[in-house]
Amino acid sequence: MKKLILSILFILCLSFQASAWNPMVVVSGSGSDCPSWAGDVVIGWTGDLKEGTNYAFDSSCTPIAGTNSSLTIGTAYGESGSNGAHITDADQYLEFTGYIDDTSAQTIWMRIYVSDAVLDGEPTIFEAYVAGTDLIKIAVQTNLIVKGATIAQGNTADAREGAVANGSWIDIAYSWAGNNAGEGTPTGDHDIYYTAWKDSDADELGYALSSTPATFMIGEELTTAASPGDTEYINITQMAILSGYKTAKPW
Repeated sequence: MKKLILSILFILCLSFQASAWNPMVVVSGSGSDCPSWAGDVVIGWTGDLKEGTNYAFDSSCTPIAGTNSSLTIGTAYGESGSNGAHITDADQYLEFTGYIDDTSAQTIWMRIYVSDAVLDGEPTIFEAYVAGTDLIKIAVQTNLIVKGATIAQGNTADAREGAVANGSWIDIAYSWAGNNAGEGTPTGDHDIYYTAWKDSDADELGYALSSTPATFMIGEELTTAASPGDTEYINITQMAILSGYKTAKPW
């Protein structure tokens, strides 16, 4: 009987040792994966991939590394325990290479939280930049108007939304139909979204950017932008770039 008990204890000891030698048995599968809407995106970001907060993902859930410059990301700034980006000043951004095409229809969705009804400045929360003044951007003005803008070869086209809600998570979007009919011919539509598509400016985009943006960023790097304020901020809990004009929200 004693031999049987000793044998059982010996087997149990071996089992515990095996677990200690192979910690992957314990931690395998930890971390977050892509959200359920990942298959709809050209590229998306939640800050929750197990690879790290600076990683985005494509429609196949392939991790895409971004370059972070002074942009704070953490669970204190996301929705319901998710990670979020915390914009408190200009020149804070998470940058990715490629994915923006102003000549084809695309839609940018962002889920954001604006801290205060009176912002001191007009922070840029999304930017795709070429050179000079050629860019696509999304900004929140001091009166809480959300603005999507395309500035191409010196020609500015803005789509603006009336004041949005602060103090809660909201969804906004900027979309363009693309301009493929020839330079200088205003044939491209664009629009801004908050609760509905609001400012459908038909045939306003008459120029393409001087070249395809090499990068885009959550936050702001190169445009002239202001801080939200001394205590004001904007948080971003997720972002998605989709194909198509005024494509429905993925989440």
